Amino acid sequence: SIRERVAPVSDVVPSMFETAEAIVAKHRTRADASPFLMFHDPEYREYDVDVEVCIPVKAHDAKLDTHLLAGAPKAGCITYRGAYEQTPRLYASMLQWLENSGLRIAGPLREVYHRFGADQLGYSLPSHVLASSSAEYVTELQTPVVEHI
Repeated sequence: SIRERVAPVSDVVPSMFETAEAIVAKHRTRADASPFLMFHDPEYREYDVDVEVCIPVKAHDAKLDTHLLAGAPKAGCITYRGAYEQTPRLYASMLQWLENSGLRIAGPLREVYHRFGADQLGYSLPSHVLASSSAEYVTELQTPVVEHI
């Protein structure tokens, strides 16, 4: 993973993914394992956000400095097709649903990229995970939750 404080709507996040993919290309668990982005700030914002790009790799690979990310026992999830411009609206809807359901955020928000675009400089990915346009993107938003006490 690579973690930085950035403006996620900028070119920095795709660049972080390209760098991470090239570094771990020979160490991926599977070439089609979904990369994801974690938002370490408690709320989704479009500026100055602590983000971490994550690429699944083989466990305990001595050639890489890795860390295990904990799963969440319960999460709210939305999977959608199309451009990333939908993301802020969908996060807002999910957060409203969580509040109405008596749940609260219990960890970093995650965006899992099941089908996406990539430059593939220094690495390659299977064609079935690559989208030729943003209309073909498939993204899953995940919000770890616990019940309000």
